[in-house]
Order: sequence, then C-alpha cells, then structure tokens
Amino acid sequence: MNQTNQLRGSDESETGSKGFYYGWVVLISCFLIALASVTVRNSFGVFFKSIETAFDINRATTSGIMSLSQLVGCVVCIINGWGIDRYGPRKVLIVTGILTGAGMILTSQVSSVWQLYLSYGLLVALGSGGINTIIVATVSRWFTEKRTLALAIVTSSASLGMVLSTPISYLILKIGWQNAFGVLALITIALWIPGIILIKNKSKINSGPIDGNPKPPKSNNEDFSFVQVLKNNQFWICVCIWFLQAFCLIMVQTHIVPNAIDLNIDPVQAATILGLMGISNLAGRLIMAKVADRWNKKSTLIVCASLITAAMAGLPWASNLWQFYLFAIVSGFGFGGVVPSSYATVVDIFGLKRLGTFMGTMDASLTIGAAVGPALAGYLFDINGNYFAAFVIGFAGAAICTWLITRLKPIKLSAEA
Repeated sequence: MNQTNQLRGSDESETGSKGFYYGWVVLISCFLIALASVTVRNSFGVFFKSIETAFDINRATTSGIMSLSQLVGCVVCIINGWGIDRYGPRKVLIVTGILTGAGMILTSQVSSVWQLYLSYGLLVALGSGGINTIIVATVSRWFTEKRTLALAIVTSSASLGMVLSTPISYLILKIGWQNAFGVLALITIALWIPGIILIKNKSKINSGPIDGNPKPPKSNNEDFSFVQVLKNNQFWICVCIWFLQAFCLIMVQTHIVPNAIDLNIDPVQAATILGLMGISNLAGRLIMAKVADRWNKKSTLIVCASLITAAMAGLPWASNLWQFYLFAIVSGFGFGGVVPSSYATVVDIFGLKRLGTFMGTMDASLTIGAAVGPALAGYLFDINGNYFAAFVIGFAGAAICTWLITRLKPIKLSAEA
C-alpha cells in the first residue's frame, strides 16, 4: 500500500481549496462526538460502587443497568446504520445528541433504581448506543490509503475515555456521583455541538479525491445483497469475533474497579487501573494501525488477540495493584490494537456501498456481547462472592476469539442477477 501520501491528504479538498483535505476535519468532528459518547458509556464502572451503595442493590441489579444499555444499543446500531446510509450522518447525530444529553441530565436527578434504568439504561443508550456505527462508517468513506490509521485515531476516543476514569473517580469523591453525571452531561453537549456543525457527508463515494488517492480502488464486493452476506460463513465468524471481544472488554471495564476495591485497593487507585488501560489502549491503536497498514491486518489481529488472551489468563488470580497494572498494560494494548484492524477488515471484505448497514449489524453483535459480559459477571459474583469464575469464562472467550480470527479469509461475492 502506498505510504507516501502526506497527512494533509489530497491536494484538493471537497471545497476545492489547495493543500487541504476536509476529511481530516470530519475525522476530528467524529472524534469529539465519539469521545463524548464513549466517556458516558465506559465510565459506568467508576460509578458502579456508588450506585450500588446509594440504592442498596446487589451486583446483578447494578450490572443490569449497563446490560440494558448495551441491549438497547444493539437495536440502535442497526437503526443508525440504516439512517446514515439514507440520510447521512449529520441528521442522525442531531437526534442522538439530543437523546444523550437529555438522558445524562435526567440521570443526575434520579431518586430510585427504576429511574436510573430508564434514564441511563434506556435514554442515554438510545442516544449514544449506536454512535460507533456512525463514526466508523463516516470516517471509512472519507479515507482509503490511510483508512486503518484514520480509524485508529477516531476510535482512540475509547482509550481517552478510559484515561478519564481517574479524574471522574476523583470528581465523584468530591461532589457525589449524581453531580458528576451532571458535569458529564455538560461536557457531552459541549463536545457534540461542534462535531455536528463541522461534519459533512461523503455523498458520492468515488467522486473526487479521497485521502490523497484520486482514484480509490473499488472493493470487489460493492454490489452484493445483504442476503448474500448472511449466507457467507465469514460474516458469521466476524459476528462471533466482535461478540467475544466486547464480552471480554466490557466485562472488564465494568467490574475490574469494583473487584479491586473489594480486594481493599483504594477507590482512586482502583480507577487508575482503567486509566492505565486507556493509555495502553491508545498506544495499541496507533502502533498496531501502522503495523496493519504496512504488514497484514489478519496477522495484526492474531497478535493483539493473543495478548488479550494471555492477560485474561492471569486476571482471575490478580490481587495486588501491580498485578492489575500489568493486566491493564497488556490487555489494554491488545484491545486497542484489534479495533482499527477489525473495522478495516470489514470494509475490505464488504466494501463501502452499504457500509452503514453492515457496520450497524456488526456493532449489534458487539453490543450483545457487551450486554452479556457485565450481566454474567455480576450474576456469578452474587452466587460466588467473587469474580473468579467470571474472569475464567472471560479467558475462555478470549481464547475462542483468537482461534476464530485465524479462520478469517478473503471472500468474493458477485451481484445477484
């Protein structure tokens, strides 16, 4: 793949100005929105103990809030994918922004568990649950030569969201968990608005220069039907891979801080586990994205998935802060590395024409895994009084995911008559 194109992309932007490619503005806009969304969703683990204590509920009930959020997100992913294919990203993002902001504000005012299920589990999920689908599909349409790198940059918002776990934890200690939700609501709105204003739709995929490539190559699989894809085993392998990745990741993000606190680790120090995981995650995304573009996406995925499996193998026995830190570094790098290559691989296989629909379907499998992981871990904790069994199952899921990645192979689909 040609690596000589400079960061500025094309010599001619969508508006015709020399020396600047508007795709980079779209990428930054998508990053801001993704950062707001992922911070809202991935910080739940930091709020976990406060919510559990405030309403005197068990781990399964507390985990159920996140699981409901993920299940709602599953449906929203598919709707958003269809929506951006039909209406473009800006209109869909306006609706999702209103829902997310309103849900966060209401969450800061709840007085009972059922209200929390409705405000965070339902309303916030309706707004933020399918953002990843919109962001990835939009950025993929603006970049060809540097697609994996662009996806690594925009999805690094998830890494930064984990890094923010430490200051959020400190904020909870100082002003309380509900006021902290209120502050996050204001930050979310502040990031979402400029993103919506600046974002544009790449209405004609192959018209004009993209990412410095005046004639971007067309995928072999642009004109197939969705039914054809459903009949192909590679699609279902991808679905299982994404399910298992999310199953492991969101289980860890939701329960590793409560687990550390249960082991008598200071709450702020426990939150630094997620923060360190976020830093390592960011490094994994950026480094392995460059490796994938220069080397091979499948091999990159296997390496990163193997790191996750190795880290999950040791997590059931972790009891000291340094052990959690080691887990955070290794697993964070692996989880970060698989994300851009996974998305780029889907684009390579299925093309750009119906990308929103396909990304929505893939993200739906991801959110189902993200719903099952935390709920199962909470249930097993309530039965056993610890997370050992849950984390062993997480290790098994990571190992199966690594094996499935080795089964990925190129496919060629032809248009139906």
